[in-house]
This record gives sequence, C-alpha cells and structure tokens, in this order.
Amino acid sequence: MKDQAHDQPLVWTIDETIERARTSRATIYREIKAGRLRTVRIGRRRYVTPEAAKAWIDSLAEDMEAA
Repeated sequence: MKDQAHDQPLVWTIDETIERARTSRATIYREIKAGRLRTVRIGRRRYVTPEAAKAWIDSLAEDMEAA
C-alpha cells in the first residue's frame, strides 16, 4: 500500500494549478498579481504549493459567506 502523502508533488506548475482549480489562466495570474494566490519561484519558474492553493480557495469561500 502506498502512502498517498508521499505521492503528491510539493509544488504545482501554473498549468497544474489551472487544471486543479478548474479556472482560467487569466484568473490564476490575476489572483497572483493581486496577492491572493501565493507562489514560490524556483529558478525562473513560478509554482503554487498545494497549501497556498487551499488557502486561496478557502479565502474565496469566506468571501462568499460574508456576502
């Protein structure tokens, strides 16, 4: 039996983030630019951690509850 936690990548590419969030590239970059979706840079590439993606989604849910 495999440990699922160790099979997950530590970071996602922007394309992987788009796929997992089921949203557009423009939305992801708009959220990054606004500082709502945190990223990390490794070399010249930008990545999103699963934790940062979850925090972003959670903040969207909180915004909807407040409205």
